[in-house]
Amino acid sequence: MTQTLKQAVIAHPMDSFHPASGGGIRYLMNLLRVLLDHGWGVTAIGAQAGAPNPAASWTHIAISHEAAHWTGWAGYLLNLYLRLPFLQIPADAVVVTHRMDCMLAFVLFKPGQPKVMISATPAHFLRLSFPNLFALFGWLYRLAERICVNGCDAIVPVDPATRLYYTRRYPQARLTACVPSAVDLSHMHRLRQSEARAALNLPPEARLVLFMGRLAPVKNIPLLLRAFALVAQKVPEARLWLAGHGESGAMLKSLAAQCSDRITFVGEVLPDQVAHYYAAADVLALCSLEEGSPTVIKEALACGTPVVSTDIGDARQVLSASPEMGRIVPAAEEALAEALIDFITRESDSEMARERRSQAMQAYSVEATGAQLIQICEEALARRQPQARPDAVLR
Repeated sequence: MTQTLKQAVIAHPMDSFHPASGGGIRYLMNLLRVLLDHGWGVTAIGAQAGAPNPAASWTHIAISHEAAHWTGWAGYLLNLYLRLPFLQIPADAVVVTHRMDCMLAFVLFKPGQPKVMISATPAHFLRLSFPNLFALFGWLYRLAERICVNGCDAIVPVDPATRLYYTRRYPQARLTACVPSAVDLSHMHRLRQSEARAALNLPPEARLVLFMGRLAPVKNIPLLLRAFALVAQKVPEARLWLAGHGESGAMLKSLAAQCSDRITFVGEVLPDQVAHYYAAADVLALCSLEEGSPTVIKEALACGTPVVSTDIGDARQVLSASPEMGRIVPAAEEALAEALIDFITRESDSEMARERRSQAMQAYSVEATGAQLIQICEEALARRQPQARPDAVLR
């Protein structure tokens, strides 16, 4: 008897043929690859940013064009709600989303599908970007959230704070253990710092602080710029590289003018160069207002580089494994500057210490976290399948 191919639908405003940067996108693309490796059929309902890939082993249904800022997300959601009732997707496919607003469409229009919602810092985008509107209409979000929670077969929190949020607000939710963001160790691996610096034309004597991510308000980069101004006063060799792009780019370049000779806006880094940037740095800095399970922390550590971060998402859990992993600091420029100075002026950060950081990230590999997600998807699928009836007794 031929075994039926298991199916999954991943819904997110991304082009799975040409994925952009971003934690949610990387999380889902890692899941997509793991599902394919385990023999699942995958359909991505996303956006279009480039030409289709006829050689791909999965199906991509583009329902909108990929766009920057929140307008791209809004356009995708509008098309999802308008088109989903008429989209033909496998009837028994497990639906996976990284956001409640995407999952709500499937709860409303595809109630029979098994559903797995990955969740990080619920409503943070709305609370940060539209605080006044959220104050007035937050009740509407909570209503939609409650509908989603009741309609999902599994809710996968990426960090302990998110799990606690659902436990307190929705004790009836089918919560799983936390499944943090993964790091692709085939691409993020330790390089010798001297070799990475030579590849990027960075002088050996430079003391490099690296930021890697979107140039967006949630990343709180003005705090990093103020802290680095203090660092630059005390460490003449200090440099700050900001790798990424986003809607805050022009504003940040204006703020950085006072240290323009020390600060470089690198722009978007090609995927095959990302590990070189991590390995070349003396420390990665992250001071976001809110995060779930920031991938950049694990990527930097996998490349051997320590991290200084504010207390966001699962950063404390990851960095607490050893003092040489990095440090959690308050969201204050003096404290951030002090920690950055400590790491960039250390002479004892040996290649052995960098290797230990890299090895510690094996627990966060795509394979390790992917196995957890596969099991969750299989359990969601089993929940919806009708129980086989016992054979009738012959008379």
